Amino acid sequence: MMRPAFVLRALLALVLATSVSASLFSNEPDVKVTATFPEGNPFGLVVNGQKNEMSMAVENASPKNITLVSFGGSFHDAVTEAFLRNTTARSVSGVVIPAAGKLTLPYVFHSEFKPKDLKLHLWVDYLDGKEKWRATAFEGIVTIVEPPSSLFDLQIWGAYALVLALIGGGSYWAYLSYFPQKKRGARARAPKPVEVSAPVGTVTASNASGSYQEEWIPKHHLRKAKKSGEKSDGAITSGDESEGAKKRRSSRRK
Repeated sequence: MMRPAFVLRALLALVLATSVSASLFSNEPDVKVTATFPEGNPFGLVVNGQKNEMSMAVENASPKNITLVSFGGSFHDAVTEAFLRNTTARSVSGVVIPAAGKLTLPYVFHSEFKPKDLKLHLWVDYLDGKEKWRATAFEGIVTIVEPPSSLFDLQIWGAYALVLALIGGGSYWAYLSYFPQKKRGARARAPKPVEVSAPVGTVTASNASGSYQEEWIPKHHLRKAKKSGEKSDGAITSGDESEGAKKRRSSRRK
């Protein structure tokens, strides 16, 4: 009967032999890639809506030249490591790094996540002759943050103005809907002023009771009064007739 310790040793020896044989017979070039945040971002903050830059340092420790193809990456959940989204890929096709050579290139990517911690995975694709390989450059936890607000940010002011306009329009509509205003009646038209003709002059007339001014008497009444006065002046009264008859009688007697 085989002992458990013997079986465990046999399995360990098999695993070790497999790893040694894989390293001996593997033809993957010895390429080391490291991605780092700039000095101004020591905590590895990834800002939404802005360009996030990292430096990709590639070291070719193999005896052959390698040709870079592209930089890429992906975001994953910090706990479950579930895939979320790829980062922006950058083509660096045609860049050759000779044997024992080093090269550092910038890599810029964007983020559009809610503020939280995520796992970021970055890599470099390169060619060794005609065979394509991928080397991991960064794999760690980063913090997604929102950009700092500014009083001179036109986008924020535009958003505030839009919100205020919507609130004002909704309030005005509610006011007209629930508090209707009474319709005002038509205004009464003021009577037109009566035009009074200017007096021709001051006419003074006398009668039995005294004198009065005819300044404000209408013209047509004055004309009628004048005509009647002229007729009365030229007519012979009954008194005049009796006096003439008396004179005639006295002359006849003489």
